[in-house]
Amino acid sequence: MRTKLHQEEQFLNITFSRQASSHPDHEIHGVARGLGVCVFGRGIEGEGMGIGGVVALCGNRAVFPLTAEEFMLGKTLIRRYHMNGVSIKIIGERGLVDKPYKKIHAALAPLYVKSSIFRPFYYFLMAARTVANVRSRFAEVRGLGYVDVAYRVDGNRVRVEVDASSLRCSKYFIANELSGRLFTKLLVDGRDIGRIPPWIDLDCDRLELFSPALKLGMELRRVAGCRLFAGREVVGKRLDWAGASYQPNTRHFSYEVVFKQHD
Repeated sequence: MRTKLHQEEQFLNITFSRQASSHPDHEIHGVARGLGVCVFGRGIEGEGMGIGGVVALCGNRAVFPLTAEEFMLGKTLIRRYHMNGVSIKIIGERGLVDKPYKKIHAALAPLYVKSSIFRPFYYFLMAARTVANVRSRFAEVRGLGYVDVAYRVDGNRVRVEVDASSLRCSKYFIANELSGRLFTKLLVDGRDIGRIPPWIDLDCDRLELFSPALKLGMELRRVAGCRLFAGREVVGKRLDWAGASYQPNTRHFSYEVVFKQHD
């Protein structure tokens, strides 16, 4: 992690940066994300939220932080995420197509998540969206509160502590996402589940997201009072993430992310 977390905390050639890198082609470009992770100086977050990113749900709409404030407390980075952004869809520079897009997406998304047979058709529609130059842009909203997240790096571990007591949304997730092109395997209680679906609700004690190319694993464990989800999506330049998210039923909780090198 940069600045006063020892300039860079390293373990097995892993570097933790203060925020995950982004690219204008990414679906969530412009969102304030969690900690970045690099191997030999190369970012491995892809389009993912990094370690300890925040997403809230207000009704059926996902709300993202577009701005964040931060400071160091000893070796701990404290970041306040302002939940103030929603994704809208546009064609070209100004053509707003958000309402029809949301209706189509709401109808197709459940089939996409639940049915592997349907997914190739969904990917075709996503490719058509790219050809039609339909893009995401984030619009600022107000009055939804903030989430405070504390990060402390200790070798191969990142301790994450969450305080969502000031959030005015019904639900929220804490995401831990890296590149789906690199991290292609998911071990649930030590068992390889095969192809990772876009979104799966897990009842397990431990999961490990694994990259065969890097021989690197990211492990998370069950946390009392939280549901644990995992998933992976890779679609062109837009989507490139794989990871696991906690959905708490409390406004305060903590967990650890552990990185493991494999032979």
